[in-house]
Amino acid sequence: MTYKPKFHWDKETVEAYKFDAKYQSYADCKHDVEFFVMSCCQLEDGETEEELVQDLLNLIYSDDDRAN
Repeated sequence: MTYKPKFHWDKETVEAYKFDAKYQSYADCKHDVEFFVMSCCQLEDGETEEELVQDLLNLIYSDDDRAN
């Protein structure tokens, strides 16, 4: 499944999380993404942290059915 992200994500960030997701549980990956969004992302135009977390998780698992 190809996912079209709603936000712009750095390619290296996505690839690093995709790699990590192969070796950890979905819950652990989600926790890491939540921490990343909270610590490193700047919200704009009414965005919420949850929207960014969900978008990045969808992108990470777009080729992996474990998220569903």
